[in-house]
Amino acid sequence: MSTRNLLDLPIEVFLDQLFPAIQLSDLLSLSRTCKFFAILCSDDTFWKRKLREDFNYSITDARNKGFRLLYRGIRRPHVYVWGSQISCGRLGLATAEWQKYRHQSINAPAGIPFPVELNLARGVRIVTIVAPDGFYFHRSFHALDDTGKLHVWGTMDSERMSIGKGEFADAGECASTPVILDLPESIVSLSAGRKHVIALDAKGQVWLFTSWGRPARILSPVISDTSSAISRVVQAEAGWYNITVLTDSGTVYVEWPFGAQWELRSMRTMRTAARVSEDRRVPCEAWDLHHDLFELPPIPQNLPTLRADTDATVEEDLRLIKIAAGDQFLVGLTNRGHVLRIDLETDDGDLEDGLTTLRLKFRHGERKWEYLPQFSELKHVREHPTFSSDSLKSIWTSENLGITHISASFQTFVAYSVGGTSVVLMGKRSTSPADVPTVLPGLQNRNIISVVLGDYHFGALTEDGTLLTWGKYSAGAIGLGDPFKNPVGSPGVPHRGIRPPPRDVQEPTEVRFDYQDHKRDKFVFSVAASGWHTAALVIDLEPNNPPGPPVSERETPNESTSHANLHTHGGGRDEEDGETMPGAFPRVHLRGGPGPFRIGYAGRGLAWGAALQSHVHQQPGAPDVPPPQPQPHNTAPWTGRVLHGGFRGLPPRRGGPRE
Repeated sequence: MSTRNLLDLPIEVFLDQLFPAIQLSDLLSLSRTCKFFAILCSDDTFWKRKLREDFNYSITDARNKGFRLLYRGIRRPHVYVWGSQISCGRLGLATAEWQKYRHQSINAPAGIPFPVELNLARGVRIVTIVAPDGFYFHRSFHALDDTGKLHVWGTMDSERMSIGKGEFADAGECASTPVILDLPESIVSLSAGRKHVIALDAKGQVWLFTSWGRPARILSPVISDTSSAISRVVQAEAGWYNITVLTDSGTVYVEWPFGAQWELRSMRTMRTAARVSEDRRVPCEAWDLHHDLFELPPIPQNLPTLRADTDATVEEDLRLIKIAAGDQFLVGLTNRGHVLRIDLETDDGDLEDGLTTLRLKFRHGERKWEYLPQFSELKHVREHPTFSSDSLKSIWTSENLGITHISASFQTFVAYSVGGTSVVLMGKRSTSPADVPTVLPGLQNRNIISVVLGDYHFGALTEDGTLLTWGKYSAGAIGLGDPFKNPVGSPGVPHRGIRPPPRDVQEPTEVRFDYQDHKRDKFVFSVAASGWHTAALVIDLEPNNPPGPPVSERETPNESTSHANLHTHGGGRDEEDGETMPGAFPRVHLRGGPGPFRIGYAGRGLAWGAALQSHVHQQPGAPDVPPPQPQPHNTAPWTGRVLHGGFRGLPPRRGGPRE
C-alpha cells in the first residue's frame, strides 16, 4: 500500500483552498519548512488574489509581479500629495501643515512643489486614489481604503457657492481635510470627472456622485443583471462631462449627467443635508436613479490581425476590454491589442440639443469608432523616428509587441505595453488614424506599469516603484521641487531674467519622497494625477529607520549655484503663460524659501524571500570603505554606503545602484 503525504496534493488545492484559509503567520512559517512550500507561498497569483480579498486592492495597472512585497507594505501605506491648493483644501492639508510648507514654494500659497505626506486617521489604509479632471472646477481627491470606504477632501464643484455649514448634499461644500462618506455598499473602484465621480461597488452596481452627500445608484435595464456578461459592468469611467460603463461583453454605454432632468430628479428625492459629524463622517443619503443609458455603436469587426495575437485571443470574439475617457472623447482597447477612438463632442451650444444631435449621429453612423493603426501595429511603431533612428538603437520593440493598457484625461491619451521592452505612445483628443503618436525616449523599455495625465503635467510609474514626471510646472504638480531653489541645470530651473517662469521638463525625471523624513527608501505602488495636482501611495521599505530632520531644517543649495540669487521675486503672474487652461487663470505669488536637495536611492535590499531589511555589500575581510563624496549637485549629508541587489524579486532601478 503506497503512502501519500501532503506534498502529493495538487498545487491548485494549496493555492485555491488551503492557503486562503491559513492565518498569515502560519503561512509564512509554512514557507520556511521546505523549498517546495517556499516557492509555492511566493506565487504571485495567490498574493494578487489575497490583496483583493484582504485589502480591497484591485490591480488596474500593468503590474504582473511583486505582489508579495506589495501585500506586506500595503498594511502601512503612506499618502503623498502635491501641487495646487488654491482654496477648498484640494490637497487635504490642515492649515498648520499648509503654513509649514508654504514658505518653501515659489508660488505659495498656490501650491506645494514636492511630495508632502497627508495625515489620515490612525489605522486607515488607503489602497486606491484618484484625482478629478480639470484645474478649476473639481478641486479634490477621492481615496478608497481597504474596507471599501470612500475618503474625500477638497470640493466637488467649485463653481457653486456654499454657505460653509458642512452640508455635503451641496456640491460646493468644502472639506479642507479628509472626510469619510458613509455609503450603503463597499466601493471597489472609482473614476473622477469634471464635476462628478462614478464608482463600482462590490455587488457590481454603478454609483454616480454629483455631490458627496447625495450618491445615486444607477438602475438601468442594460446593466441590471450582474450574472450575465451582456449586462455585467467591468469598468466605470468618468470623462470630462460624461459617464461611461463597459460590460463584460464589450458593450459601451454613455450618459451626460448634467442636463436639467438630472438636476430635477435629485432635488425631488432630497430629504437631508448630509451634514458632517464631529468624527469627520458624512451620512450620505443614497437614492435610486432609474435611467436608460445610451449604447454606443459597436466596434468594427474587420480589424487586422496583430502579431501579439495568440490562439486563445483569436478564438475569442473581438471585443473591447478597457476604456479611457478624456474631454469629449473615448479611447478603447480590444482583447487583441487594437486601439480605437470615438468622438463624443457636441456641436450645439445647448447641452440638451447637442446631445440629441449627437445621438442621432451615432444611430446614423456619422460618428463611430475609429481604428488607430499607428498605436496598434508593430510595423507602424517601428517606423516611428524614436525607434528607427540610428542614434537611438538602444531602444527597441519586441516582436510580440501588444498594447495592454490605456489611460486618458483632458486632451491627452496614452497607450502602452508591459515588460522590459514596454513602449509608451501618447496621442491627443484630435488624433486621427493617420496621425503618429508622440514618443518620449525616456519612457521606452522602462517597465512602465501605469501612466497618469494632468492637464499639462504627466507621470509614469515603473515596476520597481519609481515615479517619473514631466511637462509643465503646474503650481508644483510635477513634484520635482522648487525650481528657484534647485541647483542650476536641474529639470525645470528657469533661465535668468525678471520673474521668469519655470521651464517645462522635457525628460521624464524621478520624483523624490524624502523631503520630510530625510533619506528613506520608498516604493510607489500607485499614483494619481489630473488638473494641477498629483498624489501617490507609497510603501516605506525601511520602516525601522528613524526619520531625519524636516526639510525646513536641512541644508539648502549653495547660493552660488542656485537661481534664488539670480532673479527678483515678488508680485504675481499667470502660472502657465501662453497655455489654454481648462477654467479660470489664478494668480501666482512668487516667494522664496529653502529649496530641496538631491540625494540618491539605496539599492533594493535582499533577494526574493529574505526579510524586509537592507544589508551592505562588502567582501569578507575587506577594510571599511569610506563613504564616497557626494556629487556637486548633492547638498544633503551622505549617511551610508550604497546598497546592492534587487528587492524581493523586483528588478534593480535602471542603471544599477545609485549614490
